[in-house]
Amino acid sequence: FDIAYLAYLPSLVGQADIVEGNNKLNTSFSIALLAGPGLGGVLVQAIGAARAIGINAFSYVVSVLTLLWIREPEPHPRKDGEHSSVMAELREGIRLVFHHPLLRSLLAMMTGVSIAEQLAIPIYLVFFYRQLHLTPAEAGIIFAGFGVGALVGSLVSSRAVATLGLGRAILAGVISSPVGLAMVPLAVFLPPVPWLFFANFVVGVAITTMDIQQVSLRQSLTPSHLQGRMNATFRTFFWGVWPLANFAGGFLGDRIGFVPTFLIAAAVALVPVVIVIVSPIGRLRTHAEVAPTTQTPGRVRPEA
Repeated sequence: FDIAYLAYLPSLVGQADIVEGNNKLNTSFSIALLAGPGLGGVLVQAIGAARAIGINAFSYVVSVLTLLWIREPEPHPRKDGEHSSVMAELREGIRLVFHHPLLRSLLAMMTGVSIAEQLAIPIYLVFFYRQLHLTPAEAGIIFAGFGVGALVGSLVSSRAVATLGLGRAILAGVISSPVGLAMVPLAVFLPPVPWLFFANFVVGVAITTMDIQQVSLRQSLTPSHLQGRMNATFRTFFWGVWPLANFAGGFLGDRIGFVPTFLIAAAVALVPVVIVIVSPIGRLRTHAEVAPTTQTPGRVRPEA
């Protein structure tokens, strides 16, 4: 689903409205992030985890119904009579990403951010409950801070690009990752709920601004017939590192403790910052500077 909706958006809204389309999608996603964690924490505390998961299952019915409301016809991804093997199509998508300097840099940036964030994911709740002695409702409030920040980020994303420039807006989002991870251990010394809510809020604003821009940027750079394969390549890499990073985070948390693990994750998160600074991403001012790709290395796209 995730790959499909990202590939479908450019043909649904048109190249000129990709950024606006992603803004609107992120606004709805941010509202869900805002309501979901807090409601989930309250439900778990009130009726138990199993029943809370059962209630959550009904939300997928709403998703199916909203998809059925779309009436815009979808263009066929390939011309009639055009055939190629699965492996050839996979190679074409990978070739596009790795041969394009901006797409290659975005992939490295997102993979680095994923490794750092997923190092910390396994120990968040254990840290909250064992060391900070928080309740499920308090944990829900903390995670809702990201939702509030994400909603604000989706509303100010365009203004941030106009003020800072595209590259610097992305850089600000990437910088928020090591900053946010380094803020978590300070909850041992500060009031944990307001402090961690604030940390998540800051990260939510910056990361959402970055995410809207990086998704729009790579969609703009990719021909329509390669949107799915480009997004699949990105997801394979920066989702593919999740289990390894999760295992490493859990292992480190068990062996050296929660605070050192958060600090290691923050140090790893500095790598994407360097990638943005030294790559073409950091030099971008606007989306208008980026011309959509019309040719894939090793293959000329047939003219319509």
